[in-house]
Amino acid sequence: MIHYHGTPVGGKREDAAKFLAGRHALVPFPRKDDLGIVADVCKSFVFDNGAFSVWKKGGQVDVEGYTRWVEDWHRHPGFTWALIRTSSTATKRPTMTWFGSGLRSSAACPSGTCMSRLSAYNV
Repeated sequence: MIHYHGTPVGGKREDAAKFLAGRHALVPFPRKDDLGIVADVCKSFVFDNGAFSVWKKGGQVDVEGYTRWVEDWHRHPGFTWALIRTSSTATKRPTMTWFGSGLRSSAACPSGTCMSRLSAYNV
């Protein structure tokens, strides 16, 4: 199992680069502060649209902006996959979909089933 470190990382930028070097990182769309460092020094990285935090605050996710961001970065050699959370009309809670590098496909992950679906794709 890969352990992804959340970003942004606090402290000075050079300390963040030292900490993230050779690791795997998760970059949230609302806080892309460390994306340059992540792209340069991490083994791999994933994107998150931050929908859960936005949902908890009653806000709206910039889905088009996030989709463009994923499209801009998905060919980077370190990019692995992106979480795309959408709202379930039945429960009004976020559900998850993932977009894998080079796969150009997605798999819906209702609560409690995400890990089994992701492992089926060897992610």
